[in-house]
Amino acid sequence: MSYNLNLGCMDDVLVTDKYTAESVTHFPITPNAIYITDAGYSKGVNLAHIVSCYGDALFRASPNHLSLAADNKGTEKIDMVKKLDTKANLIDFACMFTPEKMNMSQSALSQAVYLKIKHC
Repeated sequence: MSYNLNLGCMDDVLVTDKYTAESVTHFPITPNAIYITDAGYSKGVNLAHIVSCYGDALFRASPNHLSLAADNKGTEKIDMVKKLDTKANLIDFACMFTPEKMNMSQSALSQAVYLKIKHC
């Protein structure tokens, strides 16, 4: 299901069988558009699909969802748990990611934003 924020409604729905996983790769990507996904979609293959079509992605992800690296070969892994252990409101860094089942790396600009929640 694709929800268009500009139109304020769904603009695409795809029905798949039990063998086809949910993925943004099933949807056409418009260049320069921003794609927002929930945690279940925050995988390298989905990010690669959006980036390769010149779109931008905003994913809700945990450090375990994407394998990020500081180098092109993917050998200098970025420890996101350590990187997020800060009092800063915004962390901004460049990184590489390797989509699952692919032997190539793609560049990405990563920004992690903390939402401060008060507990009652």
